[in-house]
Amino acid sequence: MQGKLSTLKTVLSVVAAAASLGAGSAWACGACVNPPGGASYVKQKAERVLFGYDPVTKDSLVWVEVQYNGPPGAFGWVIPMPKVPKVGVGSTYLFDRLDQAVAPRMETTVTADTENCRSYSSSSSGSLGCGASANDSSAKATGAYNYEAADASSDAGGGHVTVLEQAQVGPYVYDIIQSDKADAMLAWLNDNGFATPPAALPILQSHVTKGDVFVAFKLQAGEGLDAIRPVTFRMQDADPCVPLRLTSVAAEDDMTVVVYLAGPGRAIPKNQLHVQVNPLRLTWESGGDNYPQLLAAAMDEAQGRAFATEFAGPTKLLSVAPVLAQTAKGENIISSVQFARPVAENSAYGSGALIDATHLDASPFANVATLGDLATALHKADLPLTDDLAANLTEDTTAATVGLDRLVGCPNLWAQMQATGQVPCKLDAKAAVDGVGIAKDTKVFAESIAQAWQMVQGAKTLTRLQMRISPAEMTRDPLFAFHSTLPDVASVHTATMHNVCSQGDYNADATRLTLTDLDRSYIITNGNAGGAFTMGTPTVKTAQDKRFATLPAAYVVQVLDEVQSAAPAEVAPEQIALIDQAIASAKPGQPTLPNGVSLQKAAVRVVLPDSDKPLNFQKITSNGAADPGGCRSGHRAALPPALALLALTATLVLWRRREMR
Repeated sequence: MQGKLSTLKTVLSVVAAAASLGAGSAWACGACVNPPGGASYVKQKAERVLFGYDPVTKDSLVWVEVQYNGPPGAFGWVIPMPKVPKVGVGSTYLFDRLDQAVAPRMETTVTADTENCRSYSSSSSGSLGCGASANDSSAKATGAYNYEAADASSDAGGGHVTVLEQAQVGPYVYDIIQSDKADAMLAWLNDNGFATPPAALPILQSHVTKGDVFVAFKLQAGEGLDAIRPVTFRMQDADPCVPLRLTSVAAEDDMTVVVYLAGPGRAIPKNQLHVQVNPLRLTWESGGDNYPQLLAAAMDEAQGRAFATEFAGPTKLLSVAPVLAQTAKGENIISSVQFARPVAENSAYGSGALIDATHLDASPFANVATLGDLATALHKADLPLTDDLAANLTEDTTAATVGLDRLVGCPNLWAQMQATGQVPCKLDAKAAVDGVGIAKDTKVFAESIAQAWQMVQGAKTLTRLQMRISPAEMTRDPLFAFHSTLPDVASVHTATMHNVCSQGDYNADATRLTLTDLDRSYIITNGNAGGAFTMGTPTVKTAQDKRFATLPAAYVVQVLDEVQSAAPAEVAPEQIALIDQAIASAKPGQPTLPNGVSLQKAAVRVVLPDSDKPLNFQKITSNGAADPGGCRSGHRAALPPALALLALTATLVLWRRREMR
């Protein structure tokens, strides 16, 4: 059975401890915090993180993006770091491209085949999932805080807070601060617009004790929510870590955390359990659209602290399929990251390599002085038009003589300028713009993507992990390590569906679901009457089959170890709580389980039902199995002996009557 689940199964690969991304220090993601008087609705909804390592320079690089739920003036972001980093800004585009390439997709293809039906004709076939039309047989269901600079240092709460660095980057202003007292740090944050609750004090204390610094971000005055961009950090020798404890200060329930790690092998969580989502619980009839909820349920079965590996594979092979028509709305990408933005408006990255360096040339913007120059540069450079780049262009343009109201009145302005090289909507091509700002912003945009992509390409493997976690479960900061020998994990999982006539007649009232990854095939009835498909859409509910509905959400729960074991070790249900606590202090390069703790032999968590046999004019019961009293032999039903004798007698009587005539 284990081998049958090769593409959904997320067994991990590992590397020697010496190959991990440094030792002793760790990256952090931090928390959104409220300003003074901030409302309770200011919450962090989701987070995407990218970790990488340059073995030549020994630099570690991290990108962090949050989705924030609140007004611009309430935005505050505090991130603990093991040492003073070099701070920059990135683009949502890199995360969107990674999501497009490797986010999990459940593709369900509906065919025009029928089973056990005496007569059937239909022209409807197609695919479900990923927002594609079910009738398309070729598609696969696939205002800101007014910031004033603080003093260079201050005394608060009986301790000393030092401002090590104070600067602006992209849409942000930030301070890098350090203190020897947690209460002093708490007071400084509250005094400077980062309303931090007293409950954060022990978390701050743990970082202060380690000597960590804190990077505190605010939006610059006048910036709106559309200006929020990922932040980047570069420093030497840091283990990848996501400090969720500080995130718990202001996070939503079941917050999505997606972590990409580029490294020497498959990335594994060290101090969190690992789960695989049970494919039998997915709603395959709708392209697995219950995946986020099922993932959260699987995490809950692992004490709420676990990751699922959704992809792992060679970085040099990363590419994306041609962009479909639905891409402009983000509909053809099923990503459990709820806030993934659409792919760029232009088609420069439609297929082939994930990131094409030829489309990251910012040099045409060096001498931009007018709106006409900007149109020419956009056309020549063909940069991907992302939300953050468009926001920068709008700001730099309206800062001069072109009014914002005129730009707003011109739909798809930047896409039109890029496509034609001309200024549309009767705008004045000679209007002056902030050429210096435009050149700077486009250069930062292009270079940040290029540098991160070079780092990813320089690694052997890219891994995508996801967790869904609530604040009460954020009791430890996830740490990651690497392993290099176990199989890749595919991100695309497929199934097919076709009509079944459960009574062996003309009425298609059931569906056969065939799961490629499991090498299993089941007939789903759910008591449906009438056609199993309406306009190419199944009316059955695959996950509600009584054989599947009560199964666990987690196919397996595992503990992973890159030091002592090459294979994931399954955790018995009765041991999950114990093992969850036992691995809380695990570190990269050390055994995951401490001395004296061992795993019991785990029984199979999910027993796969056998496939339902093909029907050939047979009746089936409500659970998909063949009805023992049904008709079984070919196109003609075999009669019981008594009925056969009666039929023979009737035939003889009719023959004798004919003879007597």
